[in-house]
Amino acid sequence: MSTAPQPDHPIHEESRDPRHKELLRLVEVYALRTRELSEAVAVLGGHITAERQIHESIVEIKRIRVLLDQASGDLLAFLEPCHT
Repeated sequence: MSTAPQPDHPIHEESRDPRHKELLRLVEVYALRTRELSEAVAVLGGHITAERQIHESIVEIKRIRVLLDQASGDLLAFLEPCHT
């Protein structure tokens, strides 16, 4: 059973609250970066015998991790006022 929000789920409703819109945007960016990292790690598994491809995969994973760290930092900074 899928736990992904459906199009009629409240998270997808038009919101007039700019804070809600920004939170949704930040969560979507974080989810995208997480998927990209997962996919890059999966590609690495397919290159187990080719050193150059392993190197290229690791470089790509490191690049994506930086983007993921930025996305998580942005999300945490946005949420920080709510938790202080």
